[in-house]
Amino acid sequence: MEIFIVFSTGIVGLVLAFAVYMYLFIFNVRPKRKITECDDKDCVRCKKYTEIKEKAVVLYRNYIDDCDSDLLRIQSSVTDINKTRHNRKQCPNVFFMESLKSQPWPSETNSDIEQDVNTLEKNISMIQSDFVRIMDSSEDHWLINNTPNGFWEVFHLVNQGNVVEKNTQLVPKTYDLIKNLKSAMLNTVFGNVAFSVVYPGTTISDHYGPTNIRLRCHLGLQTSPFCSIVVDGQKKSWRNGKGILFDDSYLHGVEYTHDVKDENKYRAVLMMDMWHPDITKEEQKILSYMFPP
Repeated sequence: MEIFIVFSTGIVGLVLAFAVYMYLFIFNVRPKRKITECDDKDCVRCKKYTEIKEKAVVLYRNYIDDCDSDLLRIQSSVTDINKTRHNRKQCPNVFFMESLKSQPWPSETNSDIEQDVNTLEKNISMIQSDFVRIMDSSEDHWLINNTPNGFWEVFHLVNQGNVVEKNTQLVPKTYDLIKNLKSAMLNTVFGNVAFSVVYPGTTISDHYGPTNIRLRCHLGLQTSPFCSIVVDGQKKSWRNGKGILFDDSYLHGVEYTHDVKDENKYRAVLMMDMWHPDITKEEQKILSYMFPP
């Protein structure tokens, strides 16, 4: 009798285990593409920054030997390149440039940036069409980021200053538009352009960007009221067809709080980096030389 009870209990356990497995297999939402860790040995966001800083100092000294321009602001910034800035709200982990206007959410100005954001908004239909076409591209075109809560993925057109030709060839109209924008940061390790997709239930932990010489633009392609970005404690959400600017040298993060894990309800934006409007053309030139892709 005891043997029968044990045997029956074992059978019930196996049946329950199989039922749980089938439930998870059928209903669990899994990413379409294989989740991989970032394996880019040159990634500004992942590697130690000492090498980049040391190289920048050497390149700056080489540059000024052949230049008579007044570059005191950059000189001061290079002198303090290894200075820890725990007492500032801006804590970029590679390069902090002195005397730049600072706002987590920059207000509108009459700079090239404002004109460029307007250009992106006017071309929203074309950009959205390009995005829809590449959304189901193979995993070779997308970098998928694994987080403790959820995941997000990016389709780079420019990755840390390097043009990703296999991707730009798929969206030539969008890339042609971007590379002709006056404020586009395309020729330095700090410059990125990408389609960025965040899925429901995902949290991108608070972090600092690498520098304050850029502003980051997000153009809303598919948005959700449940997905928001917080910069320096100030929360905003995206709107379809509208661009937002923020300074990612401030602490910032993203959270998609929707509890329904439906992959079709992703948040999508076109992300691109733009030169800070206070930086002169001469300063852009030397900074690009100091921080090449």
